Amino acid sequence: MVELRRRFSHMYVPSDFLSSIYWWVTSFPAQRPLPLEKPVAFHIFAKEVPPPEENTTVYEPADADYSYSAKVMLLSLPPLEEFYSKCCPDGDKEEFVHPARLIRFLVGIRGKNETMAIGGPWSPSLDGSHPQSDPQVLIRTAIRTCKALTGIDLSSCTQWYRVAEIRYHRVSSLKNRIESVLLFVPDIWSCVPTATQWEGIVQSYIQPAGEAAAEGDAKMDEDVGEEREATEPTHHSKLDAKNLNINELRSELNVRNLSSKGLRTQLIPRLTIALKAEAEEERQKQENQSGIEDEETSQQSLEESDESRRLDFAATRQILVHPSRTAKGGKFNCALTSLSVLLDYRPEDTKEHTFEVSLFSELFNEMLMRDFGMLVYRSVASDAKRKDGKRDTKEEDDAAAAAAAADRKKKKLDKKKELNHPLLLAFSYFDLSHCNYIASKDLEDLFLTLGMQLSRAQVRKLLHKVITTDDSLRYKRLVERSSKEDDVDHVDSLHPAAAAAAAVAVGVTSENSDELGNGVDEKQSNLVLVNGCYVDVEQLLSRLHQSEESRRETENQFKISQMQLVECRKSAGVANESIDTLCQQLATEKQLYESTLHQLNQLQECNKQYIDGVNRIQSIASGLQSCSTSSQVVVVKEETANVKINAGIDDADADADEAN
Repeated sequence: MVELRRRFSHMYVPSDFLSSIYWWVTSFPAQRPLPLEKPVAFHIFAKEVPPPEENTTVYEPADADYSYSAKVMLLSLPPLEEFYSKCCPDGDKEEFVHPARLIRFLVGIRGKNETMAIGGPWSPSLDGSHPQSDPQVLIRTAIRTCKALTGIDLSSCTQWYRVAEIRYHRVSSLKNRIESVLLFVPDIWSCVPTATQWEGIVQSYIQPAGEAAAEGDAKMDEDVGEEREATEPTHHSKLDAKNLNINELRSELNVRNLSSKGLRTQLIPRLTIALKAEAEEERQKQENQSGIEDEETSQQSLEESDESRRLDFAATRQILVHPSRTAKGGKFNCALTSLSVLLDYRPEDTKEHTFEVSLFSELFNEMLMRDFGMLVYRSVASDAKRKDGKRDTKEEDDAAAAAAAADRKKKKLDKKKELNHPLLLAFSYFDLSHCNYIASKDLEDLFLTLGMQLSRAQVRKLLHKVITTDDSLRYKRLVERSSKEDDVDHVDSLHPAAAAAAAVAVGVTSENSDELGNGVDEKQSNLVLVNGCYVDVEQLLSRLHQSEESRRETENQFKISQMQLVECRKSAGVANESIDTLCQQLATEKQLYESTLHQLNQLQECNKQYIDGVNRIQSIASGLQSCSTSSQVVVVKEETANVKINAGIDDADADADEAN
């Protein structure tokens, strides 16, 4: 109690509080911190919206025993790219968002915004016996009570991280007893539905309860009508998936590069998911392009029908929450609350369930500070070690050193710089004002709380090598690195005592460590006997982590391939349009060619006739010319003969005259 009041002076501590045990140090050791790269999203329905199937899980059965209670804090994380873009912006300080505002938890709300962890009491008949020795019993309790309150089935979670155990001493007239409340953080990302499961979930919300299936839904109806030919998808605002026939559904799915196989009841949710995703993408584009909201878009969003609002969740895969309408006297509800809001508790919050959430948020914040602080320490130690190496190998020739420095500076400018985003995120967690530096005193206090058994003199000596003249650390140069440089060797840069940091509990005494038993040996072997076979649990967890990484990478590659295929389809559509245009032009040119060829043939016929006429004229002209020549010869001969005759007559007359 005294230690708790000393550490968290503004936190209300209930009068029945006895002790607390902090398990997060062993659940999340320094060498295996909480993964932040697994995005999880929740969609909370209004209490008036009924689930597709009635939730019959019993929250508080007749044999409910409050001596043990199990509660869960369900973590909601954005994608890692959103973490980096919002927490590590390159622009103005106003764009900076602290990581604690992006880390959110699904909590219960009761009364006037009183937060509570989701969970409830143990039931021997429903959960099993011996919760003090069998950890599976309280896990069953957490699964049952969480499903009763929120409708979320946590049975698919494979890892349950214990964060804390809170003990209360109850005093009554009959008997005094100890009540224990265990807080868990399950791997809720295992409950995110796959693409196939998501289609079935959306279909269950589209299909009203009790509605008879259409006659055409019982078989593949491929002859309903002619398929609509389309090279581009119809805009989402002009489509209603439930009003389309099966061929129209398949056509719209095909142009969107989605599978068109299956019954109509399977195609409707598939197309609905795609339409919601297109609407969400269009909305985000409009918000990014301009800060001015489009009035028409806002009016359309306000005039959406209740059914469309009910299906708003269909755009992205997420975990659906249906708060119980009967729990806690009908006053129970759910909300997504950021870590920064949970840390902003007040002494006026005097409820035990609010105290449990506040204590959890403080422990979770300590864990994040340890993980991010270890990254900061590694980078500072590595930078100090690098500077010591440069100081030991300093060149004696100043001219050569200056030339080499100038050369390195030139090459450094030529190299493409990139940011070490995990390290920048770690610095951003402590740089609340986003001024790109951290004071030396703050770093000193941070390193001393990491549990690495360092003295203040050692920490000051380390910081003296990296801080600037204004007694602060400019961390921008630490997070900027060349794309060709190798990653920092974290193991070599750590202090020798840092290897023991995983075993050091922040704020947990050795006496508390002895109380962590609950009948479970924490130092037991990794081998577990299952059905006569020894199984290495740690190795299985490692393989599970690798398989999850491979699955996420495969999903990302599949999404990229789908986007590329959509682009190819668009390019193919544009190419087909170009081909159609060219074919039309070719047909027009062919017709023009045929008409030109026909005209050419006519001209050739006319030319032939003209040549034949000319030849005939030439033959006639040559005949006429020969006739005129012969007639001229005859005329000359006749004239000659006439001259001769006349000359003979004249001679005869002369002779006659002479004779006379």
